[in-house]
Amino acid sequence: MAPQDKQPDLNDLLPGVLPQGPGIDPADPKTWPIPKGAPGGQGSRGANKVEVQREQLLQVARQMRKDLDALQYSLTGLQTEAGMIGAWDVAQQLGPKVDTAHRGMLAGINQFCEAYAAAIRKVEQAAKNYGKSEQLATEAARGAGAATPPSHVTPWQNR
Repeated sequence: MAPQDKQPDLNDLLPGVLPQGPGIDPADPKTWPIPKGAPGGQGSRGANKVEVQREQLLQVARQMRKDLDALQYSLTGLQTEAGMIGAWDVAQQLGPKVDTAHRGMLAGINQFCEAYAAAIRKVEQAAKNYGKSEQLATEAARGAGAATPPSHVTPWQNR
């Protein structure tokens, strides 16, 4: 029977990185202290709470779109072919290779622009979703004391 490997001492593996101290087991994250300022930790504000400001999301999306428009405008000047660099044989062979590299660079930048535009749409959709959620939550809060339940909810007594 082969000898059993010794369990590694994580303190030796990452000295000073893993938490250490009385009552702390470096191999058991449940015993690690929560850092100050972390959600649920000492000194944390707004623990277990998320606040989304729709207008800031929309402002970020507008700035992203402005940056994308500027990049795409600057790309219009790069839509050229390299052509020949000189009349001698090496220059004539180099021209098409530079042109191929230039077209590859433009294709990569265009792919980046498409991905960036998709990210902008996702930020805008997130803002729209948060706005709709806020509206529905407000409507639900206003109807919370009503004598009749909302029409789209089946009362638990009738289930």
